Amino acid sequence: MATISTLFARIKLIASGGASKVIVSLNSVIISFVIIRWQSPGLWGELVVYLLFLDFGFSVIAWGATPFLIREFSFHPAMIKTEWARSFNARIPLLLIFLIFIAFTPFSFSNKIVLFIWAIARYTYHAFESVIQYERNFIFSLFVELTGLMVLILPIALMSVDINIQTLVFLFTASMAWKAGVTAFFFRSFLNFSLPDKKFYFQAFPFLLITFSAMLQQRADLYSVAYYLPQQDTARYQVFINLLIFSQFLASLLLSPFAKNIFRLSERSFIKLERRFIFLGIPFAGISLVGIYVLMTFFYKLELAWIMYAFGYFYILTFYVYQLKNYQLSKINKQVRVAAYCFIASAFNILLSMLLIPKFQLEGALLAGLTAQIILALLYYQPFFSNASR
Repeated sequence: MATISTLFARIKLIASGGASKVIVSLNSVIISFVIIRWQSPGLWGELVVYLLFLDFGFSVIAWGATPFLIREFSFHPAMIKTEWARSFNARIPLLLIFLIFIAFTPFSFSNKIVLFIWAIARYTYHAFESVIQYERNFIFSLFVELTGLMVLILPIALMSVDINIQTLVFLFTASMAWKAGVTAFFFRSFLNFSLPDKKFYFQAFPFLLITFSAMLQQRADLYSVAYYLPQQDTARYQVFINLLIFSQFLASLLLSPFAKNIFRLSERSFIKLERRFIFLGIPFAGISLVGIYVLMTFFYKLELAWIMYAFGYFYILTFYVYQLKNYQLSKINKQVRVAAYCFIASAFNILLSMLLIPKFQLEGALLAGLTAQIILALLYYQPFFSNASR
């Protein structure tokens, strides 16, 4: 009986953890669908500018705190609350700088006030990500994400008239404030304000490099689209690229339950697994793309050229090619090299986006993103890396 109860406990943990991760990744997909179908693609494209602005700011404000804290919690389990508070308080000056920056943006005064609240709520909510992951509070996380989604979606469903960007920004802020308030209350014993510890910035800096470079590598083309193209094109591209990234996330879920085993594999066994994973990606990327086509065409009612789907297939497949190299680099403590590779790929993405988007529009943007993915894969497989990993 003990064995069966342990098995069920593990299944429950894996299921709740997987569901929590999936719902977080699906949030943007669900919300974009609701807004595009019930309101308009242009409204979603207008909101994407706000989302990208906040995402960029918080990629710095986060300062790699989540992966850094999970590592610290593992090394010093008795110091979880102390380490968490140190991270939370150390990053408050970064949040204040961002709030000052918001004050000088061209957004309307009312939207600036709402953005202040949104930013503070987001800071509070995401500060607890490391605790949720480490303590495996996945059911709580699932509850918060689903209720936060309802706070945003239900008013849109109940409104009988078209909404404007001010209303939409307010609803997003209300949703984030709800999640922040519930989470802060649940983890209220962690809250302990003190003067910022400057050492945190140096200790967590390598993790900032990794998270920021990964964000830039994935989003550089989308930022360029938002700059160069109209709001409706931004909406179409944001939905499509998010679905491609979600397909990559699903591919990573295939490996995550076996992470410990992957780290322990011999070089020969690792190469064998790597080849199998790449071959698995050939049909899986195709299946993912069929699903994306169905969603884009029949649910979102957004049309794209066939070349976008061709590029999209290789965009997903390339992830299968290089994903296991991340495990190999982590095994030999070369995470900073991952960041360097992502920065190099990001530079190509930005440069190609500037050159291709004005002439080839969305096709040029995705070609820039795909080229960055291929460059990243080539960097992982260069001879220098192969020699260094032995």
